[in-house]
Amino acid sequence: MNKIITIDGPSGVGKGTLAMSLAKKLKWNFLNSGSLYRILAYLADQQEIRHSNTESLVNLTKNLSVVFEINNNELIVVLNNKNISDLIQTEDCAKKASIIASNNVVRKALIK
Repeated sequence: MNKIITIDGPSGVGKGTLAMSLAKKLKWNFLNSGSLYRILAYLADQQEIRHSNTESLVNLTKNLSVVFEINNNELIVVLNNKNISDLIQTEDCAKKASIIASNNVVRKALIK
């Protein structure tokens, strides 16, 4: 049986840092789903898509090329061969990601 640990809480409180540390210690795979919503927020901004435009956001989820790397206990997010780690860690991006994450249609599309 595969084991999964989920950590829930508000944006920016260190869930990803804790999860990354646990994954390293347990030698498990690590997925920071919050980063996925931040990536969508970043892409929406880059393509001038409103964060309430469900159809366009769902379309963005269809062709994501994302790589998560851990380097010196830091999560590196690579989108289309570009390191966007710092670009998605802003407070503005976190707020927009929170809006996007509350959209159930987008959430379902993202986990497909």
